[in-house]
Amino acid sequence: MLILLPPSETKISGGEGRLTLASLGFPGLASGRSAAISAVRELVAAGQDESTPAKQRAAQANASLESSPVMPAIERYTGVLYDGLSFGTLDDLGRTWVGDHVAIGSALFGLLRASDSIPDYKVSHGTRVPGTTFARIWKSVPPLTAAALADDSLVIDMRSKAYAVQLPVEGAVSFDVVDERGKALSHWNKHAKGAFVRMLAEARAEPGDIESLLRAARGAGADVSMRDGELLLLDRR
Repeated sequence: MLILLPPSETKISGGEGRLTLASLGFPGLASGRSAAISAVRELVAAGQDESTPAKQRAAQANASLESSPVMPAIERYTGVLYDGLSFGTLDDLGRTWVGDHVAIGSALFGLLRASDSIPDYKVSHGTRVPGTTFARIWKSVPPLTAAALADDSLVIDMRSKAYAVQLPVEGAVSFDVVDERGKALSHWNKHAKGAFVRMLAEARAEPGDIESLLRAARGAGADVSMRDGELLLLDRR
C-alpha cells in the first residue's frame, strides 16, 4: 500500500547536504523535475515580488533552491495534516512504516517518498512561472498508475484535487473525511487525514487490498467505509 499526501506551503528551514535529483524516488518523474527546477530558475531570474517579509523569504528560498540544505520531505513539510501525523513522535517502527508507505505530492518534484531529502522551496501548483505552468510541465511526463507505484496496486490518494489533477494516478482510491451527514469536512479534514495515517503506522498495517485496509482501520478504531469507489473516514467532531 502507498498513501499519497498533499504537500504544505509551510515548511521548516534547515537540514544538511544538498539536493540530488538522482537520489529521489519515482525516477520516471526525472524529466518533470528537471523542467520544474528550470522553471524556478526562470522565476528567480525574472524577479519575484519581495514586497513583504514572507515574499522576501519565498524569493530567497527559491533563489537558493539548489544550494540550500535538505531534509526528508516528511520532516520538511509542516501544517495541520503533518501535525496530525506527528511523524517525529512515532517510534522507530512507526517511522519506518511511514517511510515505506507514504509519498507526498509536490508541484516541484511531482511525487516524493517520505524519506526523500529536499530543500526548502516556495512554489505551489498555482505559482506562475515564465512561459509555462507546473500543470503543463507534469502533463509531459508518462502517466502514473497504481500498479507502477505499489506492488499490490493499492494506492490511497489523500492529495487535494489540485495536486491529484496535476499528476493523476490511474487506479488510485481517493480518500475524504466526512461528518455524520456524509458531507465532506473542511476545517478538520487535513488533521484527520494525518491522524489516520498515524493510526495505520502505529498499527503497522500491511493491507494488500481495500477490504483488508478497511478491516485494519476498523480494528484500530477508525470509522471507514467505501462509497462510490471513494474511501471515507467519518469524523464526529
